[in-house]
Amino acid sequence: MDVVKLQLSGVARTWWLAEESHLPRPISWETFSEVFLAKFFPNTDKSEMEQKFINLREVGRIVD
Repeated sequence: MDVVKLQLSGVARTWWLAEESHLPRPISWETFSEVFLAKFFPNTDKSEMEQKFINLREVGRIVD
């Protein structure tokens, strides 16, 4: 997960540096993804993004 540390910045990096010490080793990508999404994309945001995606249109046409 050292690559993650290099890619994150600001609040996300600070959060991860604290969070990783609480997780069992080795930390899998699945575990990282789960805790990251739970922290930075709450269910309300996920629902909103899903609805925006469903409503996505290109020049007045529905995108398949």
